[in-house]
Amino acid sequence: MKYPFYVFVAALALVAVVFALSNRHDVIVYFWPFPGAVGPVYAWVLLTFVVGFFTGWFARWIRGLAVRHRNHVLARRTEALEKEVTELRHQIDTLEASPSPDNSIIVPPDRRLSATSQ
Repeated sequence: MKYPFYVFVAALALVAVVFALSNRHDVIVYFWPFPGAVGPVYAWVLLTFVVGFFTGWFARWIRGLAVRHRNHVLARRTEALEKEVTELRHQIDTLEASPSPDNSIIVPPDRRLSATSQ
């Protein structure tokens, strides 16, 4: 799976190098409200791609915040529920081990919680 990725990156790098070598002349770029800036064409184009990449990465990171928060909340809830199950199993074991005075609390074998059933 890594091999096609490396081939793609190498081809992309080759295209970027050929583009940079072919477009070395200077241009003036105006971006209101800033004054014009002089630089080679390839630098402006590559700068545009880099800014676009990081803008997309940041937008994706912001979008993932909700998912990461939900996963964190669910993990805490799962831990709390697992702790509650452990406590309840301990209470069941304690009740089953102690003799009941009037035999009114009897848990049928098919209704007992076991460690394997979850």
